[in-house]
Amino acid sequence: MRYAHKNGFKISLISNGLLIDNKVLGLLAKYVFIIGISLDSIDEKTNQVLGRQRFRLVMKNIQKLVDGGLSVRVLSTITRVNRKQIPDLLSTVKEMKVEELKLNDIVLNGRAVKNMSALALERPLRESANELVKDVKTILNENVNFTPLFKCECNQDDLYIDYQGDLYPCVEMCYDSKKYCLGNVVRDKLDKLLRVNKNFYNQIKSHDYCAYSYMSSPSFSACLNRCKCPRNLSVYMDNAKK
Repeated sequence: MRYAHKNGFKISLISNGLLIDNKVLGLLAKYVFIIGISLDSIDEKTNQVLGRQRFRLVMKNIQKLVDGGLSVRVLSTITRVNRKQIPDLLSTVKEMKVEELKLNDIVLNGRAVKNMSALALERPLRESANELVKDVKTILNENVNFTPLFKCECNQDDLYIDYQGDLYPCVEMCYDSKKYCLGNVVRDKLDKLLRVNKNFYNQIKSHDYCAYSYMSSPSFSACLNRCKCPRNLSVYMDNAKK
C-alpha cells in the first residue's frame, strides 16, 4: 500500500474486518481511498450457518472505520440464507452511517461451489429486483436507477490483486477464471504485468462486454447478473500474453 500510494495509485481494499486494531486503522486512514467490509447478515443464527462466528466484532470494526473518517462500503452476497434479512441490513448500514451497501449475486467460487444447493436463490436476483427497490425506497428514502447493461469496467488504470498476489484486470475476472490472471506481483516483474494488462485492454476497449444488470442509488448498489464475462475474452487474454 505504501508503494502504491507513493506512486499515485488510489487504493481500495476488501477485508473480512476482523483484524482492524488501532495500528491498522491508522495505516488504512493514511493509504486507503475506499475500504469494503464483508457482512452478509446481522442475524446471529444466519452468521453461524455461513461460518461467520465473529460478526459482532466485524460490525464493531465497521463502526470504528466510519468513526475514523474512512470511506466504508459494506459488501453482502445475497443467498437463500439471508435474502429475507436484507431490509434489516439496510437499516443497520444506514444507522452506522456507512456510505454504501453493495449487494452481490452469488458466484460459483470457493465454498459456495460445494454448498450451492443450500445457498442458491429460488429465483434469480434480477427477477426480484422490484422487492429491493421497495426496500431501498422505504428504508433509505432513495430512488433506484436501473442499468440493464453497462460497459466493461476493465481499463489500463485499474487492477485487482487477490490475497495470493495474483493480478487481474478486474475483481470479477478473478472470480470467473484463472485464465484472466495477468501474473503475480511477487514472482513477476511489474512492467511486464502492466504491459499485458494494457495489451488486453487495447483489444476490448471499443467493445461493450459486460453482461451485468445493475441497480444503484446514492448509498446502495447491486449486481444482478454477476460473473458473466463472455468466453471470447479469454482469447483476448491469450493474445495479450504473447
